[in-house]
Amino acid sequence: MRILTVVAIVSIAALSPAQAQQLTVQEVLDIKNRATTGAFGGRAEWNALAFYFQGVIEGAVGYQLTLTEQGKSPLFCPPRGKGYTVEEMIRFLNKSTTDDRSRPASLVIMESYGREYPCH
Repeated sequence: MRILTVVAIVSIAALSPAQAQQLTVQEVLDIKNRATTGAFGGRAEWNALAFYFQGVIEGAVGYQLTLTEQGKSPLFCPPRGKGYTVEEMIRFLNKSTTDDRSRPASLVIMESYGREYPCH
């Protein structure tokens, strides 16, 4: 029994990632495509992706506040009261170039917001 426990622990440790990896644009678009099939796994991935996007935006908003508090220019300047949607972020990723497909989705999204809502 003890051997089975050790084998199980070693197996789980070997399969677990050593560090979190950022999702690439292609990985996000693949998740979106799997979710549209209606498969249970695809829907679960889509729900997890919504939390990922929430983290991207909350991180960006926090960074924006820090920049402005320090008297620095923000990364982008959306209109007052602007809401952020998953659909908008997916639109940005769908419009990305082929070269962007291997880049982190969060970076491409932030760059897209900078182009969409530049600071003047």
